This record gives sequence, structure tokens and C-alpha cells, in this order.
Amino acid sequence: MSMTPDEMRDFTVRLFNPRTERDAQVEVGASNLSNPCDRCRAFEIAGTERSDRIMDGAWGGRVIGTSIHGRLDGNAKTAIETANEHGDDLAQLGWLYPGMQAERKMCLGELLPGRPIWSSTDLYIESRAVLVDYKNTDLRKLAFLVDALGIVRGTGPVFGRDHQMVVVLEPNVVKSGANKGSIVYRKAVEGVSERVYAAEIAHALYKIERYSRQLHLYGMGLENEGLPVEQLFLNFIARDSAMTVDNRQSERYMDEAAPRGVRSIAFGYSRDYAVGIWKDAQAMAKALEDGTKTPLDYASHPHCGVCAAEAKNEAKLAPVAAIDTPVSQQSAGDPWAALAAEKAGVAA
Repeated sequence: MSMTPDEMRDFTVRLFNPRTERDAQVEVGASNLSNPCDRCRAFEIAGTERSDRIMDGAWGGRVIGTSIHGRLDGNAKTAIETANEHGDDLAQLGWLYPGMQAERKMCLGELLPGRPIWSSTDLYIESRAVLVDYKNTDLRKLAFLVDALGIVRGTGPVFGRDHQMVVVLEPNVVKSGANKGSIVYRKAVEGVSERVYAAEIAHALYKIERYSRQLHLYGMGLENEGLPVEQLFLNFIARDSAMTVDNRQSERYMDEAAPRGVRSIAFGYSRDYAVGIWKDAQAMAKALEDGTKTPLDYASHPHCGVCAAEAKNEAKLAPVAAIDTPVSQQSAGDPWAALAAEKAGVAA
């Protein structure tokens, strides 16, 4: 017996990215209820799965992220079990930070009567009243996240739009030779445009808002158990970083402007903010259950990737309006009709 290369490839893909029972999980948690997009949040509360087919198919980043989480979780548990002042690095961490709890599960409360919502944060350090969530990303996205947070907090961007981690590939037309007229992609010489930079910052702010809301819900769940919560941390880990400056012996280890592969961003915990997010979710769940509203009654967020992808698909499927149909009639109540009319050659 033998295997073909394609069979071996399929074997490896299934081994690397298996479908598991966890993939079928449909109940919401803090990561769903923290979504700034009201429409997506409503769909998830209602139990309707909405997703971006292309992004869902790109599983590489998720698998790497799961592996990163697994390593951190395993090391944290080892630190807890071996805590010792004179032990190795993990044992010393366990001794320095007593009260560590990896994958700490908590109940946020009842979204509706008889519908408790459970979630878990990646790490809770009771002795410091700190909870932590790990996020898998890449260096370019991390640069925008850092800049976005700096702009909001008034310290200004660390990298800016001409930094090597921010510069993107731009299309260039080959002007001579056998490939004349073809498109090749080269790095932009003078950085990304102000428009692209602004759009990336806006999207980064959307993600930061979601992550902050998620952390606050975790904090509320722990407080509900009588545990102290004062500080929330997002630990970003860039999967494409060589971690050179994250080596503790590196001369740039403490340099904020260095291309760090690991970044920790702190937020102060606010009980009022967390409770407000939770009450909004409860009100939405009640409206959906009693039929007062449907998910489509809620507005989508301008920076929600799932809603944007759905809108694009609807635009592609929209029938092209007849040439003699007045634009005013085509577009009444349908924002995509005007786009279809424009494609058909109707003057706006």
C-alpha cells in the first residue's frame, strides 16, 4: 500500500486543521457580546452564524494562534504547579505572581432567564488583580494597533505611515521587456497614503474597542465571584516576528519604537462600563426573543468585515436596472439599486 502526494497533503491538512466538537459551539460568550457591530451581535445572540467565507477559509492564522495560546496556557500551568523562588524561569514566575489561574472560567450572568453565559479569560493573576487575554496578529496590524492607541491616548503614533512595517505593496506596470504591460507589486517608496493609513487606523480602533469590551466582561464575571479586578491586559503576539527584540538580552528590549513581536497594552477596569455592555446585551436578547426586533433591525458597524463582505455579495447579486428606469425609483429604499444603475450606465 502507498499514498499519492495529494492524499498525503489531504491527510496533513486534516491532521493540522481538524473539525472538532468545539467548532460546532453556538452559544455566545464575551467575545461575541463585545462586538461593537450591533447587527453581528444580534445575529450571534439569536444563534445565527454569519461569517466571511474567504476569511473563514484562511485557517492558517487561527491554527497558529491556537498553538500560541496552547503554549502560553501550558507554561502558565507549569508555573503554577512548580512555583519556587529558586527554580527555573517558569517556577520563579509562579512564585513571583501567586494566585495565577490559566484559562479562568467564569459566569457572566443570565442573558435571559435560564440562559447563563459562560466565558473564560486566558490568564488571571489574583495577587495583582490583573486579567490577561492573548491576541494573535502580525507585525503590520500590530503597528496600526499601537499607532491607533497612541492617537487616542494623546501620545501620538509610534510608527507612522512610512515605517517599514506599515508600507504595503503597490501595483506597478512593467514599462518594457517581455513582460511589458503586466502588473507587478513592489513596496511603496514613500509609505502608504494618508487615506490608507486613516482607514487602517479606523479599523484598528474598532478592534481595540471590541477587545476592551471583551476584557471588561471578563472582569465583571470575576468581580461577580468576589474577586479583585483592577487592570486589564491585551497581550498581542505577532506570528510573523522573529522575536529578536523580545529577547531579554537584546539592547532594544525596552525600546518602545522597536519592532516588538510581543506587546502588552493595559486598560483600567471600569465596573460601570462592563455592566453597561452586559445590560445592552440583555436588552437585545429580550427584544429578539419577544419578536420586538430581528437582527436586521440593528445597524451594522462601518468597520465590520463580516457586514462589509455581506454587502458586497448583495451588490454583486443585485439585478441590473433597466436603462429607462428612473434612478430615483431604483434607489428608493435600496442603497444598492443606485450602484446597479450606475453600472448599467444610468446617469445619477
